[in-house]
Amino acid sequence: WAGVSLVGLGFVLITAEIFVSGFGVLGVGGVIALALGLKLDFNEGPVIKGEKLYPLDVREVLSCVAETILLVKPRLKVPLIGFCGGPFTVASYLIEKHSGTDLPLTKKMMHQDPKAFHHLLDLITAASIDYLQMQKQAGVDAIQIFDSWAHVLSKEDFDEFCAPYLKRLPPSILFMRGSSFRAKELSLLNPLGISFDWQVPLPILRAQVPKKIAIQGNLDPDLLYAPLPIIEKKVKALLDSMRGDPGFIVNLGHGVKPDVPVDAVRCLVEAVKAWQ
Repeated sequence: WAGVSLVGLGFVLITAEIFVSGFGVLGVGGVIALALGLKLDFNEGPVIKGEKLYPLDVREVLSCVAETILLVKPRLKVPLIGFCGGPFTVASYLIEKHSGTDLPLTKKMMHQDPKAFHHLLDLITAASIDYLQMQKQAGVDAIQIFDSWAHVLSKEDFDEFCAPYLKRLPPSILFMRGSSFRAKELSLLNPLGISFDWQVPLPILRAQVPKKIAIQGNLDPDLLYAPLPIIEKKVKALLDSMRGDPGFIVNLGHGVKPDVPVDAVRCLVEAVKAWQ
């Protein structure tokens, strides 16, 4: 048991140090806590490995996440944002390897055996609620839900297999690819905020989203390959377009790619801080 405890402690300490040092290098306005409770392989993936699903005590299995939050929170000067995958997206990772396709195995199960698929979504949603409540109690300031693969669904399928499960989760910021084309549908879920991709200008999206819901985004992540003056120019243009909106959070419309130069990310952050 001592060995297990030391390994767990090592994971917590290393993870906490990564969070804090990353903030120090980039000076970002928030930090996201991320963890998955299953065996995860990124060589082909991400790919979740395992034969069976069975109920587990989330607070016990993922206690290292709460411990990391408790260590990180006092050392940050910015909000700490909790993380969870959306139920549909997590289900898709359980069913198949992701290769940039439109999830043929997931959609096959969804249509051939909708009862079983709903049962799977119920299990994931229940575990996700426990996981998010644990993060909140440990001290995160907000939660962001990443339902990254829900964009493959038709409106009818989104309404049946995605929206009801998102609605059961604690109030959060919602993200999914293609969110700019589902602004009204996502608004009906009454989230705290919606994170938008770069496909539609934010002022147009703001007109479709009630003022009580924050909007986040929506710079193209590939902008970070551009020369630094171009990054500064684009950031300023976005901020100017949203001037006076108290519910606007500047961000990329998706994640930072692995080969993006650190100087480009730092330039974006500094451009936001310098804007007036």
